Amino acid sequence: QLPHLGRRDGLHYALGYNGSGVAMAPWLGHRVASMVLDAAETGGPLASLPFSAPPLYTGHPWFLPFMDVGMRGLERFGR
Repeated sequence: QLPHLGRRDGLHYALGYNGSGVAMAPWLGHRVASMVLDAAETGGPLASLPFSAPPLYTGHPWFLPFMDVGMRGLERFGR
C-alpha cells in the first residue's frame, strides 16, 4: 500500500500511489528521471520495498471468472 519505484529488465517505473498520486507523482517522476539519467541513482527507500500480494492470491488470478460474472450482473441490472 506504499508507492514503489525502481527498474526491472530495463524498464523504469513509479507506481502504487493509492490515492496520493497528485502529491506523489511529481516527486516520484523526478526520482525516476534521475534514475534514468544516472545509473548510480538507487531510487531511495521506496525502491527497496517488497511488493506484497493480496490475501489468498498465489500468482494465479483464480478470482477473475467470478469478478467477470459479478461485473456482468451489475452491468445488466444497472447498478
